[in-house]
Amino acid sequence: MIIRTKMGRLTVALLLLALLCAACVPLAPQPEVFTVLDPLKHADVEWEAQVVSHASGQCISPGGEYFLAALRTAGDETMTALPLDLAEGGVPLHSVPTSWSRYNRTEWFPVGWRGDTSCAFVLYGWQYSGPNQGERGAAIFVGDTLSGEPRQVGWMPIPDATESITGIYLEDSRFLRVGTDARLWEVDLHTETTRLVADGLPNYGGIAQTRLSPHCDYAAYSVYEEAGRQGVYALDVATGTEVALMPTTPESMGFYPTWSPDGTHLFLYTAHTSASSGYDTLPGEDGPLAAASVLTVMTPDGAMARTVALPEQYIFHASWLGDSTSIIFLSGEVVLGTWGEVRSIDYTGVWVAAASGDSEPTKVADFGDLLTGGSPPLWVYPVASLPDGSGAFYQLVRDDSSEIWRVSISGSATHITDGYWANPRLSPAYLDSVATVIVSGDRTALWMMGPDRCFEVDQLPQGADVLGFDEEYLIMSTSYFGESASTVAIWRMLGESMME
Repeated sequence: MIIRTKMGRLTVALLLLALLCAACVPLAPQPEVFTVLDPLKHADVEWEAQVVSHASGQCISPGGEYFLAALRTAGDETMTALPLDLAEGGVPLHSVPTSWSRYNRTEWFPVGWRGDTSCAFVLYGWQYSGPNQGERGAAIFVGDTLSGEPRQVGWMPIPDATESITGIYLEDSRFLRVGTDARLWEVDLHTETTRLVADGLPNYGGIAQTRLSPHCDYAAYSVYEEAGRQGVYALDVATGTEVALMPTTPESMGFYPTWSPDGTHLFLYTAHTSASSGYDTLPGEDGPLAAASVLTVMTPDGAMARTVALPEQYIFHASWLGDSTSIIFLSGEVVLGTWGEVRSIDYTGVWVAAASGDSEPTKVADFGDLLTGGSPPLWVYPVASLPDGSGAFYQLVRDDSSEIWRVSISGSATHITDGYWANPRLSPAYLDSVATVIVSGDRTALWMMGPDRCFEVDQLPQGADVLGFDEEYLIMSTSYFGESASTVAIWRMLGESMME
């Protein structure tokens, strides 16, 4: 039996009223979480082994548990899956005797990961064991951190000891593309088949090498000595189709093709002839300088996006900005000698040009802005671009000093620090900044370089360089010459910040 009273009904009414009032009270605003640049050393260890593998942006496993590196002890060299926290252990995947590797100059390349536990790597040189024992070339392996058992899934015969690997990229955890000075391959890691895409690519002693796109899906190269086939060409790795980007003619020639960071475009320095002279290239020590009166921007299928030129001036040291939509370059006036030699170069400014359309180049800095407080530089060249395309960094080398400058597309040139940018070919990006090693006298340091803020993160041992990286982590290593020892440090580059 249910007993209803006036007091009971009143209590229920009051409870309902309280609930309604609570629902009407506005909730406190939740703080917004931002990802910010906040380098923090994640791990640091000294090993009784040298790190001997090439640097890679694909060596860290997707879950952030392992990274691939080859370690050398007095007895063996071993490709190893190492824990990212640098704790004891690691999973050895494949080994060769150190004495064999040193004598035969084998090289290790971490390729990437096919999942959280499955990885791929390359051993290049004379093979100590396996199905191609005693042969010279590149052996493709897959391994697993659970079993530690590697399996060779591909072979690329490279008998010429002077032929070096120039590019490696793993796409979609399946298609491995490998380029050398003279050849291109593609390996399907699922079907374990190897396809030779191109053989006999032109190589003129390092003066005009084949240049692979960032994902190794295209190759661009110059042909000089074949009758009826001279100029700059692009090769599609997927189809094997070759396209003439700029055939050499009596009126013009292209050289030094340079890929955009996203691989969708490339520019060529372009020289023209006049009635009184040959091509207007500027002679350097081993070939033409990276300079021309015109830049030609193209897509790899042969379509021309635009040309860039300045009246009465040469374009020097052109470089893509990080967003792949613009090109930054120096301008200068040249005085030639009697025999066409370069007597002097008077740099005049830093310019930015869009990669497509017909807009005029924009001058973003007078070269005099970069001469403050010192003698004229002997060398000026770009070393890195900001990821968002807002500017680039330049190395200035003077008689008595070397400096790093940032040039912004908004129109400013800023001296950042003294020293040398250690590795212009490798500048991992984190948000709007790039990481680099700066060497100044006896001091070696890790720096972050951004559009608004550049700062030293930490001092490093001399000889430190990038070993691996991804969107969150940076791995640095230092090996000591003549010793089986190395130092490895890992930074977690990103953090979180909350705003009310």
